[in-house]
Amino acid sequence: MNKQPPISSENRTETDSKQQSYGLITARSTVVITIAKLIRYGFAFFTQALLINLLTPVEFGLIKYVTVILGVVNVISTSGLTTAIIQKKELTDKEIGPLFLFNGIFCLFLYCILYSAAPYLSTLFSVSELTSLIRVGSLAVPIGGASTVHRALMQRRLKFKTHSMIEITSAIISSLCSLIFALIGLGVWALIWSLLIFHLFNSLISFIVLRELKIKNYQISFAFPIILSSSVFMLQKIIGYFNTNIDNLIIGRVFGPETLGVYTISYDIISIPNIAFGVVLTSVLLSVFSRLQDDNKRISTAYCKIMLFVTSISTIYYVLIGICSAELIATITFFRPNNNWDQSISVLRYLSILGITYAYSGYPGFILIPKKKLKLLIIWYSMMFILASIAVVIGSNYGVEGVCAALIAKTIITIPILMYILKKVAQISPVEYLYSLLPSFVCALFSAVIILGVQFFFTNVYPLNDFFRLLLCAGIGLVVYMCLFLLLFRNKVNLLINYLKPQK
Repeated sequence: MNKQPPISSENRTETDSKQQSYGLITARSTVVITIAKLIRYGFAFFTQALLINLLTPVEFGLIKYVTVILGVVNVISTSGLTTAIIQKKELTDKEIGPLFLFNGIFCLFLYCILYSAAPYLSTLFSVSELTSLIRVGSLAVPIGGASTVHRALMQRRLKFKTHSMIEITSAIISSLCSLIFALIGLGVWALIWSLLIFHLFNSLISFIVLRELKIKNYQISFAFPIILSSSVFMLQKIIGYFNTNIDNLIIGRVFGPETLGVYTISYDIISIPNIAFGVVLTSVLLSVFSRLQDDNKRISTAYCKIMLFVTSISTIYYVLIGICSAELIATITFFRPNNNWDQSISVLRYLSILGITYAYSGYPGFILIPKKKLKLLIIWYSMMFILASIAVVIGSNYGVEGVCAALIAKTIITIPILMYILKKVAQISPVEYLYSLLPSFVCALFSAVIILGVQFFFTNVYPLNDFFRLLLCAGIGLVVYMCLFLLLFRNKVNLLINYLKPQK
């Protein structure tokens, strides 16, 4: 019987050093990119708050139809290819050119399909304005798709900071343009042109940053293996996309653009942490976990620490938004006070609970993809899509709030299933997983009681206007949350500090 050669202490030290460096990359990259994403989405939130005063719920509903449709196409054209490029162990220069050429041709092909399908989509949703909006907005597919390979290479090379700065710059430019266009009265077209400007600058800056990338070979046959691999990732992404957007599709179809606009703005407000962390973790964990795919212990430890980090930051945000939704909407619409957005108050309260359940349900793809469990991931997303569809259809009978309540129930039901999968695939025990969620749950629960008390006092006993009441609730709530965290879970705080501390 052949025996494995003994591992020398020098080799073991080198291996441990590499694994520690990947853990350090994961932690540091997560923090750096999280800050960058929070800046981006924070600025986007501020811009959107101003746009709410300049545009109507109907106009926000119209742009949501367009972005949901474009999202499907973007998943087809970019997500699968991006993941395949990141996951490939070795990528040669002769493969980059063919991938760039294929993706460009494919994006133009998808644009032609969208251009032709626009009238039919407009009829499907019974909104006549959609035809021209889709045809112009769909230009984002070839414009943004032109830099797909470049952006994927940045992630593959772990240039997360550069990638994030490109997105922040593009977002700031496009947001400023949307404000200018809205001020001159372009209505929904202000959002359409802003969308195109974002993708234009995203691609241009990506080309400039990777200007050293020399594309000499365009023989598409070299790219076929990666293209075939990307089709599997694409299928998973498409199912996942429909899973997260089935609510928008059904609300838009059943209730129309005005209700969809209210739901869209409410969802955007509540999703700032979830979107930011999701994008960050997609960039970081897929790249780093792929290098640790055979080390369940390190993946398990890192995953639970990431869940601790994500839930600790996001949960208090959801609590504040849910309790102070009325004050928030009144503050946002202070330029032009009206009742156009009143429905969003109750929607925000439901969505704040949904945001917490989403944060606690984790990110199974970041484990299943590096572990090469793509079939299981597709099954998981398919099941989530079916359950979400059933929940949304049932909930739509009780209005948009019913849709939110049904989605909350669906997410809570699926958390035990997720924990079982994580246990089987990566040996992440349910106890360890739940223990990583405990600090945020306990501290947020106690903080919620304090925030409710502050809100009641400054509403009924010593009345303040909405802005100052929101400010006081947020300030006192955050202080209480952080103090409780330090008092009750000091070991968790030290754990995160040590994990993020530079290694000597």
